[in-house]
Amino acid sequence: MNGTITIRYFGQLAEHTGLAEENLRLPKGTSVGALRALLSEKHPTLRDLRYRSAVDSTLCSDEHIIDDCREIALFPPFAGG
Repeated sequence: MNGTITIRYFGQLAEHTGLAEENLRLPKGTSVGALRALLSEKHPTLRDLRYRSAVDSTLCSDEHIIDDCREIALFPPFAGG
């Protein structure tokens, strides 16, 4: 298991989950995509939303492995994106 990771929700993601942040423990080798799938199960309102992921302040693709990170920020697409 990884340590505890803080998931931060911004904009409409915070509105849809009712949370600004939550803490999760994830198995080693978890990808951003796997986390997104887990969060969609936990918060079904996220399923149809488009959003970006930043791991420790760096934008990442769904293939990125999130071992040893401390924070993942989830936010709506940037204006024009």
